[in-house]
Amino acid sequence: MLAAMDADLTHPAVPRRRALLWGARGWTSGPGTFTDAVLTAAGLDNAARGGVVGIEALLAHPPELLITAAAPRTPSMATDLLRHPALSTLPRRSVPPAWLLCAGPWSARAVRVLAVP
Repeated sequence: MLAAMDADLTHPAVPRRRALLWGARGWTSGPGTFTDAVLTAAGLDNAARGGVVGIEALLAHPPELLITAAAPRTPSMATDLLRHPALSTLPRRSVPPAWLLCAGPWSARAVRVLAVP
């Protein structure tokens, strides 16, 4: 398991990009959070300060990469904004929400998925 995690955490150096992990209802995780550590390990700079970022603010200052949770099987009003058509031009990557809830072997998988240029 450790060898697999090490492989997931090893990725070629690429230019750092500003990324925003944007969750249900527009919630973000700021500096010093577990999510921030995952983004940093993936070679990304966290564009969030924490708290809620509305769609207007997101579009006014778009990140280079928008990260959202993989679409739930049962959509809700809380996750509808993640599929807003105004976001269609932003480069985006999705990860399963469970990979970012707490640290574990799956966290290295999140790093691998997010590190892809």
